[in-house]
Amino acid sequence: MRITWFGGQCVRASLGETSLCFFSDSAEPRFRKSELLANAIEVNENEFGPFVPYSGSKREGSERLIDVIDNPDRTFLDDGCYLVSAEPDEKLLFVPSGGHCPDAFEDEMEGAVFLIEGAFEEVAKTLSALIETRPRQCLLIVSDLENLDMQSLAKTVGKTPTQLLETGLAVEL
Repeated sequence: MRITWFGGQCVRASLGETSLCFFSDSAEPRFRKSELLANAIEVNENEFGPFVPYSGSKREGSERLIDVIDNPDRTFLDDGCYLVSAEPDEKLLFVPSGGHCPDAFEDEMEGAVFLIEGAFEEVAKTLSALIETRPRQCLLIVSDLENLDMQSLAKTVGKTPTQLLETGLAVEL
């Protein structure tokens, strides 16, 4: 899994052979949109690409083995929160600013990489609500670093590996 933040809410995530580019219009001007979207599926506020609604605690659509074999990547959207599940066991939960992660995703979140974006207070609140689901790692995009409180953040995440993303630098997991 490779995740790169390009400023604003723009994130490019590569899981297996699939690349997704979230909110490319919000990237910093120094990054060309054509490069961000190269071989990637674009996901914007009104165009959700491959994401399908998650209904309650049961996925919409077929769970037949033949479908899983033909299309192992699963992508879900609920309340502004994106969940990507790719074979063999890569999972990414992206909660952009203003998004809310529904309880319905709880079964899917264990072992996922959490990517949370927003102002520090919002990121801390979201992280506090989700940390009990035992993420593999937390990647944070904090828009107001001057308000960052490392002690409270460390207390919240405990021993969970956590990293603040820096614009333009990729994280490989």
